[in-house]
Amino acid sequence: MRKSLSAKEKLIVTLRYLATDNNYKTLEHTFRKYAIALLKLSPTEAKPPTRRIASRSIGN
Repeated sequence: MRKSLSAKEKLIVTLRYLATDNNYKTLEHTFRKYAIALLKLSPTEAKPPTRRIASRSIGN
C-alpha cells in the first residue's frame, strides 16, 4: 500500500505550481512521485488569493 502525501509535500507541489505557472505535465517530471496528487489538485484549490494579498500590499 502506498502512503499518502504529507501536508508538507502537498504544500511544496502547490507552491511550485503557483510560483512557476507550469502545467501538470512539467510538474510531474519534476516531482515524479507526486504525479497522482497533481491530477487530484484542482485549479480552485491552487488558486492564489490575489485579492487578499493585493489589499494587504496597498494597505486597504
